[in-house]
Amino acid sequence: MAQRTHQTLASQIARRIHERIRSEELQPGDALGTELGLAEEFGVSRNMVREAIGRLRALGIVRSRQRVGLVVGHTDPIRLFEQGLPLFLSGESANLYELSKLRYALEIGAVNLAVRHASDEQINELSALADRMAEMVRQGKEEETDPLEEQFHSLILEGTGSQLLSRMHVVVSRYFAEISTRVSRYGRTEAPDALEHQRIAEAFRRRDAETVRALLEHHLRLILDQFESEEQGARRVSI
Repeated sequence: MAQRTHQTLASQIARRIHERIRSEELQPGDALGTELGLAEEFGVSRNMVREAIGRLRALGIVRSRQRVGLVVGHTDPIRLFEQGLPLFLSGESANLYELSKLRYALEIGAVNLAVRHASDEQINELSALADRMAEMVRQGKEEETDPLEEQFHSLILEGTGSQLLSRMHVVVSRYFAEISTRVSRYGRTEAPDALEHQRIAEAFRRRDAETVRALLEHHLRLILDQFESEEQGARRVSI
């Protein structure tokens, strides 16, 4: 009970420090004071403040600066997401299905921005990647298309001009590649898929968002359906 009370108080102190940063509109690098000063301000022990600061430091909200003390940090939500993914995916197999739905939502939801903002250079690169994948498939090298597949879809998100979207997709795609052996279909580009990549690139060149969305939805749905099928199979086995 005492331990839970201690943890709860530390969480409350961490929340109050975070609220102060927000209410005072403090920016990265702005001073927060010292552990001793915060302990006196909140009327708690220095050890309690240290524990609260440790939680905020783990999130990147607070950091220490020599001869200054505690300062506001620069939070990186993608880094936090990446750090939590291994634990998330080590749990239930349903989490992999959830990750596939996240990827689906990211790409489909980004189509309008990508079609509108992608540069001609990025579209040319999409076409080049699609052509290389099609050529590999013709040569019977389907298994070697995985890196190109990842580059192709990451480039679509880069076309939005959003660093958060682009970096999020890189993280998600990398984990798909690492765990692709857990599903029978993902990571294998068949001939129809290779042609689909070329059609997507052609639709980008025409700035045809509706066609890009329809093609991309069909392409990603194949992957999503595979995860859904395997998840349903796992449920039947467990019954």
